[in-house]
Amino acid sequence: MNVNHLYNYGTINEVQAGVVVIGADGEVRPLAAQQPAAAEAPEAPAAPPAGRPGGRGDIRDLFADAARAEEQLTLMANLIRGHKGKRAALVVTCAAEAGWLTDLPSYEQLCSAFGDIGARSNFYRQMATRFTPAEKQLIMQQMKP
Repeated sequence: MNVNHLYNYGTINEVQAGVVVIGADGEVRPLAAQQPAAAEAPEAPAAPPAGRPGGRGDIRDLFADAARAEEQLTLMANLIRGHKGKRAALVVTCAAEAGWLTDLPSYEQLCSAFGDIGARSNFYRQMATRFTPAEKQLIMQQMKP
């Protein structure tokens, strides 16, 4: 028997020419049998990408009071300036608890607004921690204009 022969459906040359198809289950089928099944399948709607959101938008869109967004953003920038990681996460957490933010900003949004705030992994790790009331109170006092 020829090594290039694929059971009763032909040779490897026929597979390469597109006459027969090897399915995912390893079975060889004539190409004509494959086409109607593909034509009958309805088109599925495009699924949203998996994973966390990209956050490419502007951080100013996340502020609850649009009229005071610039003032609050400047105050947050002054509190974060020169600090990274824990301090940046603490300021963002306090701003969210104070009602300034409608949603937590992504790392990319914060970097575009405040510059270098440390590594992404450390920032998200710090955002997951629970800060003590004393730490929050210190920042909340500084956040009042």
